[in-house]
Parts: sequence; C-alpha cells; structure tokens
Amino acid sequence: MRVLFLQDVNNSKIGSISNVSDGFARNYLFPRGLAVKATKDVEKVAKEKLNSSMRKKILEETEAKNMVDKIGGQIFEISVKSSGTDSKKIFGTVTSKDVAKIIKEKFNIDVDRKKIIIQEKINSFGRFSCLLKLFHNVETTVYLDIIEKFELE
Repeated sequence: MRVLFLQDVNNSKIGSISNVSDGFARNYLFPRGLAVKATKDVEKVAKEKLNSSMRKKILEETEAKNMVDKIGGQIFEISVKSSGTDSKKIFGTVTSKDVAKIIKEKFNIDVDRKKIIIQEKINSFGRFSCLLKLFHNVETTVYLDIIEKFELE
C-alpha cells in the first residue's frame, strides 16, 4: 500500500510517499495519525506543498546569504555604563537582544535573537566575537566593541 507520511517515521520523512505493508499501515500508521493512504489527489496536494515549502526554504536561504554579505565581519560599537567598583567591568551584560537591536539600528535588518550565539559572557570592555546562525548552513561572525558610555552631569 502506498502511504503519504504526515510525520517522520523510521527512514521515511514527512511528506514522502512510500510502499508499506497493508498491516503496518492499517495497524500502526493510520491509527496513530502518522500517515494517510496515498491517492492521486493526496499525492498531487503533497507535491504542491512540497514545491511551495522548497521554494520558501530557498528564499529564506537566499535572504540569509544576503544578510551575510551585508553584515558579515562587521564591527559594532556598543556603549555601556561601567560598574562603579571596577573600571574594566560593565554594568550588566550584553545579550543577544542588544546585538539584534544594534544590527536593526545600523542595517535595518531583523535578526532573531535566537539565531545570535554569544560564545563568552560579555561583562567587560573590549572586542568580542558573536556568531550568527542565519540558516542551516549559513552563518557568519560579527564583532562587538564594548566601549564605556560617559554621561554628562
């Protein structure tokens, strides 16, 4: 029996069509909602969805590569207050939210903060590297210069 998988099962991926034994389909796949019988109409709809999802992934990957071209290797300056006790320490820490905000301000590019990986805790002044994983195989490094913000009294 030909079935269309609705979820990943063993060696079959979601959206794939495979031949399985009738008993496996009726007793395991169908009751658990893991697959449906692959009729011509179901196959047609599945192919359309697969094509549209592939187009969407290609578009996302292209956008990610364009972002890498724009912001890859850039150095961003972030001004923060120093902690009162130690002149080398900053007040608080710099987070991925701060990095996303500075990228938005400079390049008007929205980067999801979950895609920003800060390897080491940023709680002092200096230059730090930050990894941006924009897509499955598309990533780049940006650099953060943490400088002291002086306030006029």
